[in-house]
Amino acid sequence: MLNFIKHDCFISCGAVTLISFITRYYMIETPPYVCWDETHFGKMAGLYIKQTFFFDVHPPLGKLLIAGSAHLFGYDGTFAFSSASEYSNINQTQESVPYVKMRLFSALFGSLLIPLIFQLVLTLTENKCSAYIASMFLAFDCGLITLSQYILLDSIMLFFMMGAVAANAKLTIQQGNMEKYRFSIKWWMCLLSTGFLLGCALSTKFVGVLTVIYVGAWTLWDLFIVWFESISWSVLLKYICAKVFGLICLPIALYIFVFWLHFKVLVNNGKGADLYSTSFQASLLGNPFHNTTVPKVVTSKNFITLRSSDYGGVILHSHNRPFPDSVHTQHLQQVTGYLAKDSNNIWNIMKVNNNENNTIANSIKHGDVVQLTHLKTKSRLAVVLNDINRWASAPLSTNHLLVTTVQNSSRFVAQGSDQWKIQMLENQTLCPIECPIRLINVATHCYLHLSDQTLPDWGWKQREVTCVKQRLAYHNWWFVESVINFNKTVSTKPIPVLSFWQKLLESHGVMFAMNSRLVAKRGVKWSKPWQWPVLNEGQLFSRSSEKVYLYGTPLVWWTNVFSLCLFPVVYALTCRYSIQFFGTRKYRLTYNIDIGVCGCFAIAWLIHYGPFFFMKRVLFFHHYFPAHIFACCLSGVFLNMVSENFAQSCSTMLHMDPVPLHHTVLAILTALTIGSFYQHIDICYGVSA
Repeated sequence: MLNFIKHDCFISCGAVTLISFITRYYMIETPPYVCWDETHFGKMAGLYIKQTFFFDVHPPLGKLLIAGSAHLFGYDGTFAFSSASEYSNINQTQESVPYVKMRLFSALFGSLLIPLIFQLVLTLTENKCSAYIASMFLAFDCGLITLSQYILLDSIMLFFMMGAVAANAKLTIQQGNMEKYRFSIKWWMCLLSTGFLLGCALSTKFVGVLTVIYVGAWTLWDLFIVWFESISWSVLLKYICAKVFGLICLPIALYIFVFWLHFKVLVNNGKGADLYSTSFQASLLGNPFHNTTVPKVVTSKNFITLRSSDYGGVILHSHNRPFPDSVHTQHLQQVTGYLAKDSNNIWNIMKVNNNENNTIANSIKHGDVVQLTHLKTKSRLAVVLNDINRWASAPLSTNHLLVTTVQNSSRFVAQGSDQWKIQMLENQTLCPIECPIRLINVATHCYLHLSDQTLPDWGWKQREVTCVKQRLAYHNWWFVESVINFNKTVSTKPIPVLSFWQKLLESHGVMFAMNSRLVAKRGVKWSKPWQWPVLNEGQLFSRSSEKVYLYGTPLVWWTNVFSLCLFPVVYALTCRYSIQFFGTRKYRLTYNIDIGVCGCFAIAWLIHYGPFFFMKRVLFFHHYFPAHIFACCLSGVFLNMVSENFAQSCSTMLHMDPVPLHHTVLAILTALTIGSFYQHIDICYGVSA
């Protein structure tokens, strides 16, 4: 009987696996142009191949895998992957980009995800019908097919995430003698596989941390169960140490190794390096700061650039464009924070009432008062008065003071409002790169500050620079990034280069900072989390003749909504009134298992969906798919439980075998799913406009 069941499961799993490969490989060459984020990840694959540095908000593993496969397929990194550009429209001197093979590589992960889901549900429920429904839903889901067919990170990330959950299920769910199973070769393989796949998920996208939280909660519950078993303290300690090694140490080690490999490959200067500190840039070949020296001290009359301590490479900037009348009626010059090197970033720093000529005496020290004069416009950095003789407010952070530049003749300059006192951590001399400073306005005693606000179109989408009274604000700190015209006879020093651990820490600071500031590009449709489960809003993947629209198979998604809403009611009734659908002991046991498994999937869905309601960054429909997979798993178990109950009830009344009736229900559900998929096949694979 057991062999028959295993054979039956093999056929079911093989069928949905075959369907997943067919649906994901079908028409994968269409559209023959760059779609959605292929412009990013395809381009990054080329940069890896050319070993050119770039910035991205995601960890490197997924991009490294795409780049490695592209290199094996013969891609040389020359195709630019410009948005909506045709893959066939390439200069004849360049080799054709193997975009179909690169898409096939991504689709491989999406196809293998389906048997992984089958195995996960089968492990938890020991019911092939529940596993079949969940995997069948995902095999015919238009949205998951679309995500799998392009050069994206999503299919890779989803495979690693669900692989970790499936391996953890194998680790904790075991029939027979659990004492013999623990610490066996199979147990260690499951433990190490879980940790390895968790590390891979986290190294592909930061959303993998939600899976880490889920597996961590599952592990704590497992330890709680083991705690009450009759095992010795030595065995319990060994068990905990094994879990710590496999589920904490191994993922962290893998995560660190991926970043080490990332830094080892990207050795040449490239776009995005400006977001990092000067010392970070100094490690990149071809960067202006590589193998260069800077003066040991900053002296009066030096031309300098000032960089904020905030992650993201923001430099104090001014340009000959006025603030609008709503900010100040006198059209004062804008002072902003800029993310790129520019001649408008250069300032002349000069001591006030300085008559000393020797270099040592001319050096800027803690407590010195200076003026900062903009090189291009010859105007001085200042806070100013408004028309009613009060300090003018900043344009966006209205509780801050306005920072601008002024000429000598300006009537809005009060005594000392264009002078700044240097404050350092210690009583020391100002040096480039390594000496953080605060600039305190002499007249108002406020601190030069980089705010979190981004200026509107009139400010060229640059960061707002203000003056604040709060002494301890983090963004009050600045560094002298470069000295432009220093005397070559002065004592110099090489720019310090960061260690691997310093680069790892800084790269995460930059990634988190830039990720929180992501906004939708003009013309790109974004969505809100509440819209995702009910398919209120999809996502356009292409804009040319073959329209591809990221949108789920409606029957699947609305069935998930039905299951997610109805399951808590069934669970509450079960807990409160001990109501059970099945009369026989066999079905009572099955029911209790299914209810527990549905609860596990509901918690997983909530963990992977709920946090998006608290995120301030721009969000898109594809962010829901990790939670969507768990919703499909819940639906598979819940629908099978309901259909088994229906078949059992009918068989009791009609005196017939419930199995054929149950299989008939599953066949009808499969047919309806295929029909819903077929109705939306055009937007899934692209249809000519």
